[in-house]
Amino acid sequence: MSVSIDVLRGYRLFSELSESELKSLSDKFRMKTVPDKEVFIHANEISHNIYLIVEGGVSVEVATPDQSMEELAKLHKGQTVGEFILAKETRRSATVRAIGELTLYETSKDELTDLFENHPRLGYLVYRNLSEVLVDRIRDTNMLARNALGLISQQF
Repeated sequence: MSVSIDVLRGYRLFSELSESELKSLSDKFRMKTVPDKEVFIHANEISHNIYLIVEGGVSVEVATPDQSMEELAKLHKGQTVGEFILAKETRRSATVRAIGELTLYETSKDELTDLFENHPRLGYLVYRNLSEVLVDRIRDTNMLARNALGLISQQF
């Protein structure tokens, strides 16, 4: 099952792509459903999949030193998760859990890399958009860290 071009247009990673580029991309995705509260990305695992959130939301969580889970972010319809794998092949940095019934479109880094090799402009635009997404996520994480440090310093 391919994703509709109209659905792809709604994702920041795919903004500015032409109709034919979106069509090429749409054939690379499969639908996946995840039940409420189920973890579908585990921190420290090696995974090569990228997900588009179509319906529902996710909680992005990390383990604290006492092994409880701390939520870093909530992501919703129209956002992506797992896209860091396009920038660097590494272990997952966080656990991702479904909030409510979740519908995703899923593809792999390998499928996208093959597509980008055959369609360089498409690859360039996706990577440029990815860099903007990553900058925003780093900025958001820096704000969380700054606020947490401020709370810690107030305790002393």
